[in-house]
Amino acid sequence: MQPLGLETIPLSREEVSYPDLVRMHQESRLLGPDEAATVASAQIDSAPPPRPTAYVVKPESLETSAGLSLGETILRRGSTRVFVQKPITAEELATIMATSSRHPRADFPPLSDTYLIVNAADGMEPGAYYYRRQSGEFELLKAGNFRREAGYLCLEQPLGADCSALVCYMADLDRALGALGNRAYRDAHLEAGLHGGQAYLAAYALGRGATGLTFYDDETTNFFAPHAIGKSPLLMVAIGVPRSSSDDT
Repeated sequence: MQPLGLETIPLSREEVSYPDLVRMHQESRLLGPDEAATVASAQIDSAPPPRPTAYVVKPESLETSAGLSLGETILRRGSTRVFVQKPITAEELATIMATSSRHPRADFPPLSDTYLIVNAADGMEPGAYYYRRQSGEFELLKAGNFRREAGYLCLEQPLGADCSALVCYMADLDRALGALGNRAYRDAHLEAGLHGGQAYLAAYALGRGATGLTFYDDETTNFFAPHAIGKSPLLMVAIGVPRSSSDDT
């Protein structure tokens, strides 16, 4: 196969090489169809059985609701800088989660899980939740006002405390690495990124805001323990009501 040799536009004035990243890329490549088939056919254990306390909220349809179109959503999309401590509805949260939780068309099985800290959603009890993607259930892990904890976990940023819901994508990396090999690390982060990006779009389509956040790894796992024992956080997305100019008056 001959290289395409297409002309490209430089992304920066000079190239900076990071040897560790190059090595990570090389160690997690799929070298041929046999390795790709092995990854595609890998199986990951299913989630644990649900607890009795679970919220089943019927999501709205973005196609039939008063939400923005895809084009309008993409144009308006951006990272929310400040949230106000106001609730969204449980139906809105369910819509965002259902819309963003379909497994992507990819050559790997589902690797990540979804946890949430619900600060304010009308129709749902504040607390820590595990979201079951197949059934759309919000499993209540522990009830309570955890705004302070949410703000701390995302590197002590007010966005986590002020948002309506903080979504945390996590994965058992040891289990994933055992099933997929080195490829699992990049695939797990790719999957979480796709889910998080879709949550962004769904939130903005409903007139809400969203922003991605970094976090304290071990503290996040400990907060969702014992359910999340052995899992590592991959990405956090805060969803809520953006502050407007009228909120300053």
